[in-house]
Amino acid sequence: FFRIFCTSMSSCATSPLTHLPIVMGHRGALYAEPENTLESFACCARMGAESVEFDIWTSKDGQLVVFHGEKGPDGVEGMLSGMMDCLHLEGKHPGGQIYIEELTWAQLRELRFREDLKWKLPCGPEQAMTSTGIPLLQDVLELCKNTGMRPTCELKGLDTAHATVRLLEELHMVDNATISSLYHQLLVQAQQQ
Repeated sequence: FFRIFCTSMSSCATSPLTHLPIVMGHRGALYAEPENTLESFACCARMGAESVEFDIWTSKDGQLVVFHGEKGPDGVEGMLSGMMDCLHLEGKHPGGQIYIEELTWAQLRELRFREDLKWKLPCGPEQAMTSTGIPLLQDVLELCKNTGMRPTCELKGLDTAHATVRLLEELHMVDNATISSLYHQLLVQAQQQ
């Protein structure tokens, strides 16, 4: 991925800008649908976005999932309980702080947005309450492929790099995707794949 990015940058440096910037939906179309959901990404495609950005985590049982996750009071990213209705799980988690990587895919796919999120979700409450919730990365990538949008995959979870690159390879999307991360080691792992 680094090689592809550098090649693109060097060709831009030697030729005049002939194309408009790429229009990207950050976390999808979050003013129309709940962020980081299949509905939000599909809405981006209908609105004409050329790319979507999303964060990738690994569930407790190794599934790649798409969700932004908030910082918990301890400063650790990936907290679910600020956005998702996790009340039925809180007895099992001290302090009610529940993180993406602590739950299996079966548990994650059952979660829905909290009803009291009017202040946090710019879309209407009816969209949030009918959303399909947290999607698998594979479903998001397939939606991107079918609609022609470029995925910008931000690696957040510790074990996301190799599995994300493998999935992009399986779907023949390596040349059409961008991988980013705040964590240098994840970028190194993605490049070594």
